[in-house]
Amino acid sequence: MNKRILGILAVVVLVSTAGCAGVLGSDDDDGDDETTQKTVGLDDVTYPDGAAEDGFDNATAVADTHRSALSNASYALELSQESAEGNQSQQYDYTVRSNNESKRMVGSTTSVQEMEGSNDPFEIRSVLYENDTHQHRNVTRNGGSPQVSVRESRTPFAASHESQTNANLVQNLIAAGNYSATEAVQRNGTTLVRYELNEFNGTAGSDLNVSNAEGYILVSEAGVVYEAQVSIEGTSGGTELSSAIEFEVTQVGDVTVERPSWVDDA
Repeated sequence: MNKRILGILAVVVLVSTAGCAGVLGSDDDDGDDETTQKTVGLDDVTYPDGAAEDGFDNATAVADTHRSALSNASYALELSQESAEGNQSQQYDYTVRSNNESKRMVGSTTSVQEMEGSNDPFEIRSVLYENDTHQHRNVTRNGGSPQVSVRESRTPFAASHESQTNANLVQNLIAAGNYSATEAVQRNGTTLVRYELNEFNGTAGSDLNVSNAEGYILVSEAGVVYEAQVSIEGTSGGTELSSAIEFEVTQVGDVTVERPSWVDDA
């Protein structure tokens, strides 16, 4: 069920648009830094490749710029999705912190699947720690004992660092809809443009009938997609379904990655 919804959306984004004040959509990741913000005219923005005031004209170009910008920096990001179809639901949450200089990455995934009428949801929690030589994994199923393992890295750290930028997600999100720029601000020296979803068209070739779709994308002049949200509601074969996805880059630059204590047990 959820894999099919993901295939239809071809993206991931949520965060509850309620309470989003203007272009930013969320606060700083730690709330400790003072934020300075001012409005910028859309005519004064330098748009990255594939983006313009009237929308996105090349999803691949936007994704490539996003990938390149984050691949050459340290970053932290979050990804979340809620999906429901009939009497089944799934919650998926993912965070990653990656430092391209120290060559350290920590990623955490939680997936919970539930069925109405059942008191036994299925939950998997997985934490991955990777450096330039090894991958360490800590997996817990339904609150059981952690299963810790280690193996030599099969690809260079740079490849893992690049893959976690979620550029493919960015491309699919943009390609799944028509957007237009609605406002721009400069926050702590970074100019950000908010694109609102005008029309969702990511259901081609499926039997999904979308009754409601909402979303936005927040992109910087440098081409980093800092936030993306898409939510849909509809029916498929007479069954009600919904899916809401959230993607957010919470830090770029000075990102600390600590070695988890459980790594020594692998």
